[in-house]
Amino acid sequence: MDLLVLKIIGLITCTTPVLSIGRDQFLAAAYEHQLILNHNCYGGRICTSEEAREIMEDNFNVYRSVALQASLAGAKILLLPEDGLGAFSVNREGLEPFLEVSPQVGDNPCFDKEKWSPSTDFAKISFSCLAMETSMYISIDFATYLPGCQECGDGENCFYNTQIVFDNFGTVVAVYHKYNLWTGEDLVFNIEKAPAIEYFDTEFGRFGLLICEDLLWDSPTLELVRDFNVDTLLVPLYWYDLFPHQVSHSTEEAWARGLQTNLLAANIHAPAGQTSGSGIFSPSGAVEYYHNVSYGSPGRLMIAALDIHPAKYGVSWNQHAVENAANYPDSGEEFQETVYADLYNFVPLKQEENQAKVCTEDGSLCCLADYAADFKDIFSLGVFKGSHYKDGSVRGSFHMEMCTIIKCDPKHSYKTCNQDLSYDYRYLSKSDTVFHHVNISASFSEGTIVYPEVIFDDLELLPQHVFISDDGVLGLRSSEEEEDTPPLLSISLFGRNYALDADLPEAFCPGSLNI
Repeated sequence: MDLLVLKIIGLITCTTPVLSIGRDQFLAAAYEHQLILNHNCYGGRICTSEEAREIMEDNFNVYRSVALQASLAGAKILLLPEDGLGAFSVNREGLEPFLEVSPQVGDNPCFDKEKWSPSTDFAKISFSCLAMETSMYISIDFATYLPGCQECGDGENCFYNTQIVFDNFGTVVAVYHKYNLWTGEDLVFNIEKAPAIEYFDTEFGRFGLLICEDLLWDSPTLELVRDFNVDTLLVPLYWYDLFPHQVSHSTEEAWARGLQTNLLAANIHAPAGQTSGSGIFSPSGAVEYYHNVSYGSPGRLMIAALDIHPAKYGVSWNQHAVENAANYPDSGEEFQETVYADLYNFVPLKQEENQAKVCTEDGSLCCLADYAADFKDIFSLGVFKGSHYKDGSVRGSFHMEMCTIIKCDPKHSYKTCNQDLSYDYRYLSKSDTVFHHVNISASFSEGTIVYPEVIFDDLELLPQHVFISDDGVLGLRSSEEEEDTPPLLSISLFGRNYALDADLPEAFCPGSLNI
């Protein structure tokens, strides 16, 4: 074990908490991991099988230390991040040295020495034995292969981004191959003919599997919760900060709220690439989370208690706006600007006013805001409805209905509103404006699923300051002490009308799309 591995393990060992839980709760753990890539074979040179094995071993050694800590703290399940063993490449040849054959539910690589070999099945054997050693469910994501893709013309094997869950006896209880590929993954990975629905049952609830970009789509994510009554979603990811509405940890919290489910998220920790954001979330928001892109910051193990069967509450997300839109005056000074490749209508929020309204061109979606603030930054209220192509994955596009308050200056709109193109991380992540009160609502189309998102200064999540009314208002709780209210960075209602998404592809081969 080299010095870098020992250093990373040393940084982790001080973070194990001692927690108590209620009778109908369990302890969950998620780990944000800083990859160890000790061989210079990612910038063009292909790793040898020996180098790939060493990289996988180095990362596993850290995971083993993390798992032992989580087990000692009483965790029942540990989630590890996407691409967590260092197997990523811009081409299939570079990925191949890391590949292992994908297992099946019921396999136990730790016990079955005849079926699995340490020389070709290192990851499966190691994590199977680790799950048994720690008496804990462990979810790991790495690249696997299966035969059956001859029609694509790049070899007989399908390459998959694969999530595997081992139970506390080391037996495989779930295997999921990622369907909704992120930009660049489409060059190396295959997908199933349709998204698979994979879940497993435990004494502490039902768990559903998905990977990173899958979170944004109806299948498997919405189907797992709506049709299969999953209590907790397991989301390994490799997700960098996408401003203003897809910062990883705030998206994770928003989806837990919107789906009314528990959600575990484990991200890769790569501060140089603004990649961080993991946590343990309930329908009420973040229970425990981590986001840190400062230079030299380490990964982190998070452990927190969740309800086995989380309570759900009903929200009629368009009720308040539909019933009250006529009472809001039309705001002047409307302007348009692109935000993450979508053209929004905006109105600036003014110090001397306390209400704002902005609608789409056809009036089919209106966003309402009530507010009072001592503005140190310029904020605007924005609305967008339509197909979004930038994260289109293998389908090409999905349908959004968005209502948002973000920092956005009409005099410098391209620089301040089009935030995904900005390199000014301080501007993106900082706010000096305290809202004494603020709430937003929108006249969403029937059937739209809404994900409420509130981000404070320094990208903090503070669910204790957030309220959601049963008639569809998202806002900040009143505070008797003004200093208790932190500056606000953004507040948004991220609506998804899944029925209007593009169709699934009839056929797919790596490199066949431009996403």
